[in-house]
Formats: sequence, structure tokens, C-alpha cells
Amino acid sequence: ADGSIKISMRVKPGAKMSQIIEFASDGMVGVQQLAAPPRDGEANTEAVRLLAEIMGVHKRDVTLVAGHKSREKVARVE
Repeated sequence: ADGSIKISMRVKPGAKMSQIIEFASDGMVGVQQLAAPPRDGEANTEAVRLLAEIMGVHKRDVTLVAGHKSREKVARVE
């Protein structure tokens, strides 16, 4: 394996503050509220930033691999 993990998440853009509000039973991210609108990639950028912060890694180590135009997203963390 390449040492990366994939994390599935559902995002809710347009919140007052960015936070993870629910974790899945396997410990992965369930739902993120994002303080960014769902336009021009702003919510995607904020989803990556929040995930990097929670995981304790640099933003460059988190890549959105699916769901760029959806609320259901998959990110890869290196």
C-alpha cells in the first residue's frame, strides 16, 4: 500500500463555522459543516483545510479525489 488513507464525508456548506459534527462508526469523518459557500470550489477548499487540521497534516497532504461537485466527497490523506 502507498500509506495513504481515503476518507468519505458528507459536507454541509454555508454554516456559521467549520466543524466536524458527526463521525462514522469506523472513526472516519461522517459530516462536516463548512463556513464556505458551495461555489467556485470554496467549500472543497474548506473541506480539505478542515480535514488537514483535524488529521494534523499539511493541506498539501490532503487531496479531494471524488465528489468535487457533490456533497458526498472522498479525500485521500497522505
